[in-house]
Amino acid sequence: MTTVTGKVAAPGGGIPKWPTIRVTLVDLADVPVVGFTSSVEIVSAFSPAVDADGDWSVDLVPTADIASPHGATLWRVEETGGGQAGRFHISVPADGDHRAADLRVTLPGEAGVDLAGYLPLTGGELSGPLVLEDGQAASREWVLENAGEGGGGAVNSVNGETGTVVLDAVDVGADPAGTAASEVSAHASDTTGVHGIANTAALETTSGATAKVSAHAVAFDPHGDRAYADGQLATHAGDTTAVHGIADTSALETTSGATAKVSAHAAASDPHGDRAHAAATFLPKAYTASSQPAAPVAEWHVNYTTDPVNSPDLFRIFNNGVKKTWWNENGSVRGEAAKIDEAAARWYGLSGQTADIWQVLNNRTDATVLACVKPNGNLVITGSFQGANGAWTVLTSNDVDYTPVDANHAEWQPAVRLVGPANETVQMRGRVNVTNTVLNDVVFILPSQFRPSKTVRFSLANGQSTAIHGFIDTSGNVTIGRAVTSATWLSFDGVTYSRI
Repeated sequence: MTTVTGKVAAPGGGIPKWPTIRVTLVDLADVPVVGFTSSVEIVSAFSPAVDADGDWSVDLVPTADIASPHGATLWRVEETGGGQAGRFHISVPADGDHRAADLRVTLPGEAGVDLAGYLPLTGGELSGPLVLEDGQAASREWVLENAGEGGGGAVNSVNGETGTVVLDAVDVGADPAGTAASEVSAHASDTTGVHGIANTAALETTSGATAKVSAHAVAFDPHGDRAYADGQLATHAGDTTAVHGIADTSALETTSGATAKVSAHAAASDPHGDRAHAAATFLPKAYTASSQPAAPVAEWHVNYTTDPVNSPDLFRIFNNGVKKTWWNENGSVRGEAAKIDEAAARWYGLSGQTADIWQVLNNRTDATVLACVKPNGNLVITGSFQGANGAWTVLTSNDVDYTPVDANHAEWQPAVRLVGPANETVQMRGRVNVTNTVLNDVVFILPSQFRPSKTVRFSLANGQSTAIHGFIDTSGNVTIGRAVTSATWLSFDGVTYSRI
């Protein structure tokens, strides 16, 4: 095999859009043909891949090794890309790596240089002797002697006869006139031993056979199969013994009968006696005693490691069918308010009680009280009360004259967040650089969650001793309230206001 390579490119550089290469074996008339070598047959065409740089490569059988019923062959290369297409032909040498452009040849009859080694089909001039099969040169003298000059030479003889020659059937090896018609007529009338058929008279015509098949197809049970099947089915339907492995099918119940029996069973009260057994054996009993028992009256043991959403409760107290107090699957006490304006759970202290009504201890082995409710209702927390502060939201300047410092600055980058219980308080921080402040400049526009329900005012530290105040309206505009020359910078550290 010989390796042939190529490269496609667009006029302005790079490669064209959607480039494709197609290589096909053709004859000298540019018609695709099948080629033969000593080991393979070459059929169809091949499309090598084009890489990102426009390069392609393909291994081809050398042209000299290919034989074809159509004579000499060439390889046709078709290149397309960017909506354009072109083709050229190559003659592949015996071995090596070659660029396709170096192997180009011209088909006979095409413009350009004639294909080396071939006489053009039209035009051109024979520059050397035409050599015959026996090796003799076909010179002008030979042509004139053997073919006559100018196309007017006489024929020497026909079938060994000279002069005016008349040829009959015998002269050309043919049968006399009428022989073939006679043979065909005799063959047509023969009914015995024709084409291996003993008696063709017994054959049916196509139309006759079609009619017989059509009549057979529409006949009612022509083979009696339907009647046989009906009889067998009737016998099977009437059999009640050992049918489908059932000893006696007459003992079976119908679908509707079985459904009715199941419905009656489902509606029955305690049909198996399980309810009565459970009530007598497992339900808790009322407990009365004149002294404290030595052991718990009842115990429930659980083994849950999580708190499933739909897990059953251990114990419930109902009031007229409404669940009021219960222990969940972990043994924790839960309560439900009777009205929407009533607490879900209450703890009642005794008159003169000094002990806490409710306590939160450090852990099971450390009885340190972390929080408690005193008999007078006071809530005591030994630790700090923590609210969930919001994350800082970085602010971007609304005015190009005010430049926020970045996160790498020694002071805070301008930002805002929600703090305190219910996130009611807004806290600001950060520094912006500015040369001169202008009255009513809007430095920032706060996101909606940080905007106050009423206008708030504040004072800003700056690079001058002059006080600069500002205000924030309900639309979130952080506005400068005083013009100061050479303010240099403004600090929003400590600006805090109520949001609602």
